[in-house]
Amino acid sequence: MVWVSQYVQELSRPKIKELEARHNMAVKDTYALKEVLRRELDQWEKDGVIALKISFVKLAEKNSAEENRILQKIIEDSYEVKSSVTDPDALRSALTRYYCELAGSKNLVMAVHAGVWDDFRKLDPTNILISPMDGRHNSDVLWPILGAFTSICVVHATD
Repeated sequence: MVWVSQYVQELSRPKIKELEARHNMAVKDTYALKEVLRRELDQWEKDGVIALKISFVKLAEKNSAEENRILQKIIEDSYEVKSSVTDPDALRSALTRYYCELAGSKNLVMAVHAGVWDDFRKLDPTNILISPMDGRHNSDVLWPILGAFTSICVVHATD
């Protein structure tokens, strides 16, 4: 299983150069980037990947101009990353959506990370699939139980 939310968050100029070399294709815009990522997914499938995983977070609104602006800044190596797996920017949101579309077209399973990590009481409950418990509970007791369910929701991508 590949955690694509983390994979797209780590997108950088060196990573793009590596993908360009591996797939013999120049990345000049988001269309080309998506094609390279599709080829990368094809390779993952050949290597035995049977599922993709995304984080359960609110994605940024679709905005092609902003997606391309961010990509150009990454290519120029002048983009200061302000997004994260839990708060993706327009480009990373678009790529996460793209991976969901690819999973559906390839009939791959898409796992959804439940949003539980670290001290779950500090997380935004809108990003958690499990209802968070309040601070009266001992997290040292609950963590081993919740840790087993960090990917509790597995959905078939075409459903």
